Amino acid sequence: MIHRNSGLSTSWQSGLIRDGGELLDVLGASGLSGLEIDYRVSGEALRQMEPRLRSGEFTVLSLHNYCPTPPGYEGHPNVAALFNPASLDTEERKLAVKYSIRTIQTAADLGARLVVFHLGVIDMDFRMKELFQLHEEEGEDSPLFQERIQELQRERAEKAGAHLTPLLRTVEAVHTEAHKRSILMGVENRYRLSQIPVGDEFDLLFNEFEGGELRYWHDVGHAEVFARLGLLDHERDLLRRFQKRLAGMHIHDIAGFKDHLAPGMGTFDFSLLPPYLGEESLRIIEAHDPVDLAQLREGVRLLQEKGVL
Repeated sequence: MIHRNSGLSTSWQSGLIRDGGELLDVLGASGLSGLEIDYRVSGEALRQMEPRLRSGEFTVLSLHNYCPTPPGYEGHPNVAALFNPASLDTEERKLAVKYSIRTIQTAADLGARLVVFHLGVIDMDFRMKELFQLHEEEGEDSPLFQERIQELQRERAEKAGAHLTPLLRTVEAVHTEAHKRSILMGVENRYRLSQIPVGDEFDLLFNEFEGGELRYWHDVGHAEVFARLGLLDHERDLLRRFQKRLAGMHIHDIAGFKDHLAPGMGTFDFSLLPPYLGEESLRIIEAHDPVDLAQLREGVRLLQEKGVL
C-alpha cells in the first residue's frame, strides 16, 4: 500500500500538456492520487483541474512556488527562476512577495499543507555544466578541479552577504501570510552553487523564523549532484543535519549528473532515505519528461520496495 503522503509532481508532464483535464488524466495513470502542483501549471489549467481536485479524486499535498504561473509568463523558458526573492532590486522582490503570497493562498484554498520555495540566486556568471565537464575530464581530486571549486566558493562568499538581508525581508513578508493560513514553507536545497541557501545559510533562515512555518525540503537529485562534486556529504550535511526540520522530499534518480529521472533509471541508493522519513513527511516523485509512464510506474514500485513510499 502506498503511503498516504506520497504523490507525483505535475512537473512530469506540465511542460508538455497545457490542458488541466488532460494533465490529470495522464498523472492519474501513474497510480498515484497525491499531487504536487508546480509552477508550470497556468491559472487556466488550474481552473480546469479544480473540480476533480476538490472531488477527492486527487489530493493536493503541496504546491511549488510560483503556482499557478504568474500571468503573462506561461511557457517562459525559465519559469522556475522568475522574480528572484534575494534580488538586490526592490521591484523584483515585490513581485516575488506578491506571487508567493498568491501561491500560499492557493495552497490553503486547495487544502495543501506546504509550498516548496526556491529562495533565489546570487549574481555569478558560470554554468554548472562547466563543473560537470571538468569533474569528468580531470577528476574530483585534480588540482584544476579543486582550484575552480575554490575560486567559485570565494566569489560566492564575497557576493552572498548582499543578497541575504533582502532575502530575509522577502521571506518575512511571505511568512506572515503562511503563518496566518497555517501553510508550511519548504526551503529547498538547490542545484547550482550560485543558488541560495547552502550550508549555514539554512541555519540563518531557520533561526530567524524559529517556531514558525519554515521547514527543510530535501531534493534528492540536487543533493546528490553536490555530493558527486565533492561539495558535501548527502547524508551528514543535509539529511542528518536538518532531519528535525524535514517536511518532505522531491524524489528522483540521477545518472552521472543528470537528475529528475524516474527511480531505477539512475544509480542513487534509495535505501538511504527511509530513516529520515517520518509519518507526516511528504514524498513527491519529481520526474521530468522524457520519463515515460512505464518508467514512472516502475519507479513507484521500486520506492515501495525500498520503503520510501
